[in-house]
Amino acid sequence: MKQEICSLYLLKAIGAIAVVLIHTTIGNNGDILHTIANNIGAVSIFFAITGYFLYSSDDAIICSRLLKTARKVIPVLLTALIVYQVLVGPSQLPSFTWENKMFYFKWFILCDAPNATPLWYLGSLVWGCLFLYLFIRAFGSKYTIALIPLILLTFAVDEHNWMYFFKSHPNWLGNPITSSIPMIPLGMLLHRYEAQLLTRTNYLWWSIGLIISMLALKYLSIDDLWLAYMPRFSPWTLIPIIAPIIFLLCALQYKHIRVDNSLTFLREFGISIS
Repeated sequence: MKQEICSLYLLKAIGAIAVVLIHTTIGNNGDILHTIANNIGAVSIFFAITGYFLYSSDDAIICSRLLKTARKVIPVLLTALIVYQVLVGPSQLPSFTWENKMFYFKWFILCDAPNATPLWYLGSLVWGCLFLYLFIRAFGSKYTIALIPLILLTFAVDEHNWMYFFKSHPNWLGNPITSSIPMIPLGMLLHRYEAQLLTRTNYLWWSIGLIISMLALKYLSIDDLWLAYMPRFSPWTLIPIIAPIIFLLCALQYKHIRVDNSLTFLREFGISIS
């Protein structure tokens, strides 16, 4: 049975709010909310939390959970893709020919249908689970750690998770190679070494420091100074990679926090800094 960890649900809720802010005018006007929401790595947090709950010391159980997750998501994904397209209308679909193969690859494989781009997350989750199932069956879960560096391919492409067979294109959003495939194993790894990691430091301070760093980059023009010396490497590329790790570890340090016992949380935080 999946362990109930209140703080992870709270973290997922914060991530969901961040995603909404990113895709609305409320949080898309360059203010503080947008700066934080756009750089906390919300979708990566979702994948890492999924990996955390999928972890088991038994590879057979992990494989079973991966397939179960894929089977649950596929009907929802296909239904959503069809509904989206029906609402948009058939006029948005080009003819089903070889010349339009990339359109349909993008639609069926990357799940980036016309006017349904947000569904890429579900598509990435499905392909990530299926790939990891085959990988673990072939090599074992202990070698999934080798997949985590795939997230660094974002450096070779651009500052977002846009990559189509190592070719950058602003419309190729949501591939699993730089999203679900590295981040789900990261969640598994954090679960595996949770006890050792949580005794080393207070990740709440790391989280606060990371948010302050985001705001400093934005409002003190540090990012402009950085890019003047290193124009091909933006600091905003690194933050969404680091942020999910820090925020997830922070949430795991306060597993039983609830909205209705925030005073207990404040007491624990006060003790931790005293």
